[in-house]
Parts: sequence; structure tokens; C-alpha cells
Amino acid sequence: MKTACVFPGQGSQTVGMGEDLFRKYPEYVKTADEILGYSIAGLCLKDEHQALSNTEYAQPALFVVNALSYLDYLDANPAPAYLAGHSLGEYNALMASGILSFEEGLELVAIRGKLMSRIAGGAMAAVIGTGRKELQNILDEHSMEVEIANYNSYLQNVISGPTEKIAECEKLLKEQKLKYMKLNVSGAFHSKYMEPVKEEFDAALSKMHLKAPKITVLSNYTGLPFTEDNVRTNLSMQLVSPVKWLDIVETLLKETDEIIQIGPGAVLDNLTKRIKKGK
Repeated sequence: MKTACVFPGQGSQTVGMGEDLFRKYPEYVKTADEILGYSIAGLCLKDEHQALSNTEYAQPALFVVNALSYLDYLDANPAPAYLAGHSLGEYNALMASGILSFEEGLELVAIRGKLMSRIAGGAMAAVIGTGRKELQNILDEHSMEVEIANYNSYLQNVISGPTEKIAECEKLLKEQKLKYMKLNVSGAFHSKYMEPVKEEFDAALSKMHLKAPKITVLSNYTGLPFTEDNVRTNLSMQLVSPVKWLDIVETLLKETDEIIQIGPGAVLDNLTKRIKKGK
């Protein structure tokens, strides 16, 4: 049976995540602490300063827990035939495929989280009940200064933009009888509003020692497989472009027998169910 493992992105983090994993893989925890300069277990299990809601800390925390969750999965299962990850989760897919090591993946994610947290005044919201083209038509018709940032399923998309513009969209979209839900994130991710930090991120990316994938990974930016030659372009553009999750899952449903979420929560399992039902 061919399986695909998929990793969730920011928003799936919860206080208490990873407790058993931290005990099982202490060498990885020690490495993470050395790279980050703080206790990853303390952050995930106690979060005394409510840092898990901060992009700078949420991204490395989730990367570590996703990575350890995958190691735990491999202890009892064969390696998957395909990999993918939603936004931040894509870095876990790259690590699982051998493109990035755990250390370099965590270093890159920590830099990414810091840079993305620097862009203040942004917000995101899920819009449920219409397709991406129909939603884009509504936004264009009313000259809304927001972008579609995630193509999550046939009838679920995420918009991204300045906080006040996202707020303006709420009334408009509810008038269209669409379900609207503001997301608990601190920036306008996967949109042109991340452009100010892209050059600095690209500089960090250029220093990474990337290898050819051992397992096929589907890209958020293109929906197509990563190669040794396109990793940097795909990750750079992922920062400012929509996550094509629907496209990825459509491919995985054709090519594999089962899609398994690795990491906290069930958001990707739920999206797979929606896509299977055409929703």
C-alpha cells in the first residue's frame, strides 16, 4: 500500500504538544535547545509567556514536534511514497525526504519565523462556501486589497492582507452568505505583504546544504515535485505565494492509497475528508 505523510503548519500548535516525544528523543531535544537558545520542551509544555501564539516561537516549536512525530511514525511503519506539508509543515516534508537535515531545517525555520513575525499589521481569515475563482471575482469586484493565500479545498480558501482590509472583507463575504473565520496568526502570510523580508530569507536559504530528495515531496508553490534544482526557488516563492494544498491533495489521492497527517491536531485530515467529498 502506498502512503503519503503530510505535516501541518502554524495554527496547529498547542500547549502540551510533544510531551512523550521529548522523552523518547532526548538527543533531538538537546540539539534543538542548542540551536534555538531556549528549552523547546519548556516552550511546548509550559508556555509560561504565551509565546506559542507568536510566529517567531510557534514555527520552530511546531517544526520540532512534527519532526519527532515523524521519527515516531517510522518506528512502526515503512517510509511513505510521498510527502507534503502545509506552509511551515513543508519544511518537515523536506527534512523527511532528506533534502534538509533536522539541524538545517530548524535553523531555517527559526530564521523564517523571526522574519515573518517582523511584518506587523497583517491578518488572515478562512472563507468557506465558494471556490477560489469565485472568491477572487468577489474580491476583484469590490477592489479588496487582500490576496488568496491558501487553496485549502474546493470550497475553503484563506485570504491574507492588512488587518483593516481583512476586517472589511468580513461584512462583504457574510453578505455573500459565506462562512468567515479569522485565523489566529499575526501576519499576512503567503502574500505580497511578506515581500519586505524575502531578500533576507533568500540570503539564509542560499547558505543551506540542500540534497536531492529521497522521497517525492510536492511543493506548496507549484503543486509539483521538488527537485534538487528547484528547492530554493520553491521555498522563496512559498513565502509570498498561495499554498496550493488542494492541488497537492488531488495528486496524492490519485497516486497513493492513504494520506496520513503527522503532527498535532487533525486539520489536514479534515481537509482531505472535505476534498474527497468535493467540498
